[in-house]
Amino acid sequence: MNESTFKEILDRLEQGIATEEEKKLMEAWLDNVIMTTSETFKNKAEKQALKHKLRASVRKEAGLPEKETTHRRIPGTYIRKPLRLAASLLLLIIAGYFSWTAYTGFIAAGYAVVRTLSGDKISKVLLSDGSIIWLKPQSSLSYPRKFREAGFREVTIQGEALFEVAKKADQPFIVRANDITTTVLGTSFHIKTQTAGTEVAVLTGKVKVQVNSTDKIVELLPLEKVIYAPAEGQLTKIAREEVMPVAELVAGTEYDMNFENATVSDLAKRISDKFDVKVRVAGNMGRCLITADFTDQSLQSTLEMVTEVLNATFEVTKEEVVLSGQNCQ
Repeated sequence: MNESTFKEILDRLEQGIATEEEKKLMEAWLDNVIMTTSETFKNKAEKQALKHKLRASVRKEAGLPEKETTHRRIPGTYIRKPLRLAASLLLLIIAGYFSWTAYTGFIAAGYAVVRTLSGDKISKVLLSDGSIIWLKPQSSLSYPRKFREAGFREVTIQGEALFEVAKKADQPFIVRANDITTTVLGTSFHIKTQTAGTEVAVLTGKVKVQVNSTDKIVELLPLEKVIYAPAEGQLTKIAREEVMPVAELVAGTEYDMNFENATVSDLAKRISDKFDVKVRVAGNMGRCLITADFTDQSLQSTLEMVTEVLNATFEVTKEEVVLSGQNCQ
C-alpha cells in the first residue's frame, strides 16, 4: 500500500464509506502505533479517543482537510494527563519515524496484513511464528506476513479453520471471528463461523473465548466446545461427550503426527509435507523404526523430539534439514 492509497483509505474512513477490510487495515496500523507506549487504558473508549486523535494528526501530516464535523465529548472518554503526554509522543513518532517513507518501508519489511482465501479445498497457511492454520473450504484468513517481536499475535478468520499455535508464553495468540475473540498461548483448536453463530472447539491446551465489548468469558480445556449465538448474545459451553469427534475436525489436514513402527524415511516425508521444508536422512538411518507422537508440535520441537528418541542429531541449512545418526539395516 503506497502513500496515495493510504490517504484514500483515511479519507474514505472519515467519510464513513470505507470497506471492512480498509477499516481493519487502518485499525491495525493505529494499534501498532499505540503499542509503542506503555500507557494503560482505563477502558475501550479511552483507547478509541487516542486513536481518533492520532487519526486527526495523520490527516494533517498527509495534507488532507480536517473533517468539518462537530464532535461532542462523551463522558468518560477524556484523555488523562499521562495519556495526553503519550499521545504527544506518538504524534511526534507519526510525524518523524512513522512518516510516509518509514510507513511504506514498514509495510515492505513484511508486516502488511495478508488475506488468504481457501477456495474449494483446504489450504495450509504457515505463519511467521511457526503456527499452522488449516483453512477449510470457502473460508478466509487475515494475518500479518510477520508478527512483531513484542505484543500479541493476531489473525482474523471468516469461515472454518483448524489452528496449531506455536507456543510463545510472552506473546498471546488472538483469533477474531465475528463477534468473539479467542486468546491462547500455544495450543490447537478449531473455529467455525456461521450466520447462526460461532463455534470454538479445543483439541489441546487451554483457550479463552470472549464476546467482544462485554465481560462474557468462557475458558475451554481439551475436548470442550463453546457456541456463541449472536441473537441471544450467549456463550454456551458444550459437554465433552457432545463435542464433534477430533477425527472430523482434523480431516483433510496433516495435523495427526502419531507414528507407530514407522520408518524414519516415512517420518521425514511427513515432516517435509507438513512444514514445507526439505528433510534429508543421512546414511541408512531412514530404515530405522520409530514409535512416537509429534502431534501439535512445531517444526523445532518435532526435530528435537525425533533426535532425542533416536539418539541422533539434526542440522538446519538454507536448503534443507539433515537428520544424522545410527544406521539401521
